[in-house]
Amino acid sequence: MNLASLGSLLPVPSLIMAVAAVGVLAGGVWGRPLASPRGARGELLLTVLASLSTLACVLWSVLEMTSGVGQEASGFFVFDSLAAVSTLLVGLSAVAIFLLSSTYLSSYRLPQAEYHALILFSLSGSFLCFGAQHLLVLVVGLELATLPLVILAGYDFERRTSNEAAQKSFFASAVSSVVLLFGVAFLYGSTGHLDFEGLKENLDPTRLVSAAGVALVFVGFAMKLGLVPFHQWLPDVQQGSPTSLSVYLAVCGVTTLVLAWMRLMLHGLPEMDVLLSPVFLTFSVATLFFANLMALFQRNLKRMLAWLAVAQLGTFMLAFAAHSPESYSALIFYLGVQAAGFVGAFGVVMTTAEGARERDRLEHFAGIARHRKILAVAMTVFMLNLAGIPGTAGFWARWQLLSASVAAGDLGFVIAQTLASVLTLYVCMRVPVVMFMREEELEMAESVMPSTVELGVLLACIAVAIGFGIWPDPELPLSFGGSLVDLLRGSVGS
Repeated sequence: MNLASLGSLLPVPSLIMAVAAVGVLAGGVWGRPLASPRGARGELLLTVLASLSTLACVLWSVLEMTSGVGQEASGFFVFDSLAAVSTLLVGLSAVAIFLLSSTYLSSYRLPQAEYHALILFSLSGSFLCFGAQHLLVLVVGLELATLPLVILAGYDFERRTSNEAAQKSFFASAVSSVVLLFGVAFLYGSTGHLDFEGLKENLDPTRLVSAAGVALVFVGFAMKLGLVPFHQWLPDVQQGSPTSLSVYLAVCGVTTLVLAWMRLMLHGLPEMDVLLSPVFLTFSVATLFFANLMALFQRNLKRMLAWLAVAQLGTFMLAFAAHSPESYSALIFYLGVQAAGFVGAFGVVMTTAEGARERDRLEHFAGIARHRKILAVAMTVFMLNLAGIPGTAGFWARWQLLSASVAAGDLGFVIAQTLASVLTLYVCMRVPVVMFMREEELEMAESVMPSTVELGVLLACIAVAIGFGIWPDPELPLSFGGSLVDLLRGSVGS
């Protein structure tokens, strides 16, 4: 029996991650000391093996899916093609982050067992969201995915900025969860249902209670994601948190929320696109321009990348506004491409940390191309990918998403997106200019070089950014996951 057949009974990927988290914690308590290098390697190995085993099971189940696409979901959870692709996307990103974080955590002498266990619990919540067919399951999954990140934001408790990041993350998460739950309560009061099928059949957008519920759910997701004007907490949290968490927030955290929101729009609120499309477009333009303008004034590289992550959210909202199979499948491809860019960029920041001192300001990277050409070239590729320069995967991902938006009739907003891309390009090019055209201001130790594992992850991210850029197959996003587009097409009723 594969995962697809078990999907209506058990959230298998989520359970595997939860069991692995408990195993990592037990290994940290009864195994070797946390400060032991061999103990840290064992915890990392167990974490990576558990993640890869889950992904292998998911992939095997996808290969065996013949009639599972478009199947009617029953109960609280279903493992369909959309859930499988979402799990693979976030799981692969998490494995890359695990491998990059090991040396970083060791240099700061931070316990690795608790870190890996909390991330695995967060992944358990993410995987639960991806197959949710019930609002309560979705909310529980979101809470399980985000609450461990609040703890990890203050993981380096000896640093004041890390404690401040934990406090801001806690209050933002708490307020957004309350707003989201209020929206769920309004939807239940309006329809008498919490399952997605019941919502789809009974939700009447002309009723005030229904409209209020949808609006509160929208605001709850917008606050959790950090869309403008609910954005200010996110750059502060990503700057103050350990970089190993900053990259997880920018990649897996954002991807989880976007894909969970996509599932709700496709399966629970498919008839609300006419009402919500203008709202998505308004938030898209406001987020694009404000976040890019704020990124222009940043001297801290982590904060600049955080603002770029917020700006990318504005682009993602175009897919929700178009509400078509092409826009959603292009969005999934875009999420994968941006994951490679942000994992690589934050990975370079982590590999340049010296002892307990982090090199996270632009001037810290001045002139490093003279002595660290590998890191300089890698960082340049990642920034070009985030900017969407032709020849990178970021260009084709953005092209496909904008094409879907034009087909949906959002031409004016596509033009606004193009203008905002100029600001994104300027922001991203600041980093290569500093690395290649400025004199070195802070001498970098000879030991500051990526390890074999870190170099392998960076090269894999470069391969994604360049490989999909020089193979510009316009149909690639539409064939991603094979049967995924059929599922999306059936969901939006095209």
